[in-house]
Amino acid sequence: GLTLFNKDDFIIKKPELGDLTYLKIDRKFSEETLTAFLPYIDTVREKGRRFVNIGFPYKIPGKEGLAGFELVNHSYKGHAKGSQRKYSVWIANFAPAPQLVKDIFIAESAMDAMSFYQLYKGKYNFGHSVFISTGGSVLKNQVLNVLRAYPNSKINTLFDNDFSGKMYDIYLASIKEKREVAIRKNKDSVSFEMKKGIFNISMDEISLARFERITGIRSGVRAYKAKGKDFNEMLQNRNVVAERTINTFKR
Repeated sequence: GLTLFNKDDFIIKKPELGDLTYLKIDRKFSEETLTAFLPYIDTVREKGRRFVNIGFPYKIPGKEGLAGFELVNHSYKGHAKGSQRKYSVWIANFAPAPQLVKDIFIAESAMDAMSFYQLYKGKYNFGHSVFISTGGSVLKNQVLNVLRAYPNSKINTLFDNDFSGKMYDIYLASIKEKREVAIRKNKDSVSFEMKKGIFNISMDEISLARFERITGIRSGVRAYKAKGKDFNEMLQNRNVVAERTINTFKR
């Protein structure tokens, strides 16, 4: 049967920076980044269980109420029991009001979204931005709910730099443009079947830009890709480089 998310099954608390050592030490987030995202992070323990996890609260865009959690901890990643993943997302809104949201940044995980923020906050002003996590997959109703809640915003994707991440870019763009696309994965190419024909792209050339070029779709979606697998890996690698530099100066 379908278990719906029930927040009474959990002990949910607002964290202090000291509760987020996993994010700071293992995931290399600065205190500045953690402080900025603190309103959008909880600590979560399921009743009857010992472990306290770091939770990123999910809600249905434009609606009140908790719809689940993306949970992380040392060697653990998952969702809280009953999370309504089909419709809900994690939302961190830095804009002063919903109608002032200029940019939406959509990632596969809250940690990737936060990593992008930390890597680029010197370059971009995120004061009119919303960061969103879809929790590992990208589902049609999640996308539609986000587009409905922030209709006049620019969509930016922060999906992984792998085949799935590039396919999520294409999938999201086709939902935004209300295009029906049947996708078939062949041995070394992907077929996109649409009203106006079938388009093939070879596996190693898959990207949103390539898809838009051959189909003539202009979604206006901007796809950012990390150097490495994802933005958190990129952040960790950057910190390793920084630490090495500091150590060489110390000698």
